[in-house]
Amino acid sequence: MNDQLLRKNFQNFQESLFSTDPSSDASALCPPFSIVKLGPQWLGAVVELENLCCKSPWSSTLLEKELDRTDSVSFGVTYKERLVGQTFNYVVLDELHILNISVHPDFRGLRLGKFILLSILQAGVKIHSKLATLEVRESNREAIGLYHSLGFSLSAVRKNYYQDNGEDALVLDRLILESEYGALEALKTGIVDSLSLRDRFEKS
Repeated sequence: MNDQLLRKNFQNFQESLFSTDPSSDASALCPPFSIVKLGPQWLGAVVELENLCCKSPWSSTLLEKELDRTDSVSFGVTYKERLVGQTFNYVVLDELHILNISVHPDFRGLRLGKFILLSILQAGVKIHSKLATLEVRESNREAIGLYHSLGFSLSAVRKNYYQDNGEDALVLDRLILESEYGALEALKTGIVDSLSLRDRFEKS
């Protein structure tokens, strides 16, 4: 894949996530939830969420650099303008590298992590990525269960990968198929519908 095509794919990836078209399925979260592009102005909220969610959180310096990068895609989920979910991803040739998915502890159980992952995979379809890959702590059974439920499987083990406790990292991969876009969208729709019902119930 040449550099020009790579840049075009990267642009398509961003557009697929942050379309301003209200009919775009890439940003179809129901109010008061929304999907937002993360940039330097989000640093404080990103650092706070990272520290809440991660055993070995990235430093504020690293997160600041991440938000400034032009070769990565960072996006978040907000609830009434409060950041409650975030993810960082790279596009490398025809591979989609998922670095981080975090959901605020108060908003777990709503399948926001699954919504984020489905959105990433849909974007991968749109840019013609062939493979999605990520690393996860061996002890993070909840995350591993989510990844397995969406077709990821073990491809390697990185021994003593995490510096805080020497824990192994599992490398999980899955193919990305153009034909699965509709199935991914159907799963997202189910999550959006449940969030909408929850919000209406809380207001009643």
